[in-house]
Amino acid sequence: MLICLGAQKAGTTWLAQYLSNHKDVFVSPLKEMHFFNASYPNRFCPNYEKKFKKRLKRRLSRNSSIGNYEVHLAQRVEMHRNLKKYLNYFRYYSVDKALSADITPAYSLVHEKVLKIIKQNLPNHKIIFILRDPLERYWSALRFKIKSSSKFNPLKEYIANLENPKHLERTNYERIITSINNVFDKENVKFLFYENIFDSSKHEAQVKEITEFLCIDYVPTKLGKAINKSGEIELPAAFKTQGFVAFKNTYEFCIKYFGINNLPKAWQVNYQAFS
Repeated sequence: MLICLGAQKAGTTWLAQYLSNHKDVFVSPLKEMHFFNASYPNRFCPNYEKKFKKRLKRRLSRNSSIGNYEVHLAQRVEMHRNLKKYLNYFRYYSVDKALSADITPAYSLVHEKVLKIIKQNLPNHKIIFILRDPLERYWSALRFKIKSSSKFNPLKEYIANLENPKHLERTNYERIITSINNVFDKENVKFLFYENIFDSSKHEAQVKEITEFLCIDYVPTKLGKAINKSGEIELPAAFKTQGFVAFKNTYEFCIKYFGINNLPKAWQVNYQAFS
């Protein structure tokens, strides 16, 4: 079973769509199951059990008929922190598949002890974590909030949220990568870069790398428009300078871990421009 831990705004929706269209893979229509972060909550994870219940109630009140999405949503509500029901859900829907996948970026926020629970209960696990340039990931996440609130001003919130742990932890790659490596065996972990996946000259090679890692057939795909994309707003250089201060340790950790020449060009440009 594949567990994708994120990162948020780093291409997880694209990955879910690609795998959903693969004949040998089951991905829940919900995409993000939020099981482990809801079952073992911390101060960074909101109460997703309540969110799922409200979503189901809202959809049932709006629709005269129950569709496939509502069926899966009801099954997710029924799980309610019951690991056996979670595992049975994926076993049931992947009985004729080579792989099932839970793609929930919020899993990057869970404590290391929760990753140990994942390892213990999913013996055939595969772990994927997609990184995106820290400045760009943070800015994209803020811009995306406009979709849920037209009054939200990401420029106004940019500086203030640099001190908001909920936003910083999503980009705390040093903590996330260290926890992953502390828990999971190296051969079961794949780190990818958003910038490489969405680079037309590297996209095919990235998809082949993913399918080889997951032991499923390679299925060619065209790189279309970004899915779930944040709105385009230019970020002033002065803001980037302040953002870099917040994420400097993350850049330096990744340079040390991956090697600066192995980081995508966007990372190198931002690091050299603001360091």
